[in-house]
Amino acid sequence: MFVAGYPQEMDRFVQCNPGLFRRITYPEVLFPDHSVPALVEIFETMVKKSGFNTAVHREVIATIFRDHITSEQRAALNGGIGSKVFQQAKKSLNCRISETDENPSVSLLSDDIVQGCKALPKPVGAFSPQFAHHQAIESSPKVQFMLPQPS
Repeated sequence: MFVAGYPQEMDRFVQCNPGLFRRITYPEVLFPDHSVPALVEIFETMVKKSGFNTAVHREVIATIFRDHITSEQRAALNGGIGSKVFQQAKKSLNCRISETDENPSVSLLSDDIVQGCKALPKPVGAFSPQFAHHQAIESSPKVQFMLPQPS
């Protein structure tokens, strides 16, 4: 059985029932947040996979991501940023296309990507700066899992 979630919430989950701590004996696997270059790669993969393209260079996309996506958004959305920015960038592209155009563009411009970033949801809860002090107060000591030992 796999149980997945954010580290602090998973700690609270395991601690809510003493039996869980005894039964979940394998180490946790922590996945670090994606770097901006990795998010750009995810975005570019989504663009190509969906039959779209962009002439915007990878470094320009990375700069757009750094300038228009907050660290709270990166922490909350992580790898989902690539697909969400792409979804919103398509909406921006659609606004530029005339309904009478028989051969509509499938090429995203840098402004489409900026608009995609600006349309990302704003995090709430533990990822939001106004709740940061609550998280520190409510957090509990890290649960350490042990590998099963042969008997």
